[in-house]
Amino acid sequence: MFSYEQLEKYNETDVEIYRYVINNMDRVGYMSIRELAHELHVSTSTILRFCLKNGFEGYRDFKRALKSEQQQLSTYEPKSDVSELAHFFAKTNSSAYERKLMPALTYLRRATLVIFVGIGSSGSLARYAARCFTNAGKVAFGLEDSNYPVNTFEIHDTVVFALSESGETQN
Repeated sequence: MFSYEQLEKYNETDVEIYRYVINNMDRVGYMSIRELAHELHVSTSTILRFCLKNGFEGYRDFKRALKSEQQQLSTYEPKSDVSELAHFFAKTNSSAYERKLMPALTYLRRATLVIFVGIGSSGSLARYAARCFTNAGKVAFGLEDSNYPVNTFEIHDTVVFALSESGETQN
């Protein structure tokens, strides 16, 4: 419903609307444009501009698409094949995504040391990533302790990757 290219063009207000819509899909689908504008402390014109910016003809069209998206999400069954992975790679195969990655790749190429940090299963992934980078000729370490003082590695051009499988780890 919202593409990476669209999200990239959002201003602060658009991001606020987007977050509210994503977190309250079940409510927004039944709200009037005035109710949504009141919840977000913006004008109805702002909501309408958000809808138009995302390729909808108006608020009614936006709500219809939102309800359809919500229905698809509720009836979604995990796929046993690789089509979900193929879909991910298709979405990341864009010039906008590549532009975002280029600065990170530049730092990574210059790095004399690469440190991967993760807890639990992310720690296992950190160790594996470090091994892959080491096999590719980079000096790399995988740490499973997020409290490890990585600043003790006083090597110029060090890159640290913090990995989280769930995205919810607080440390």
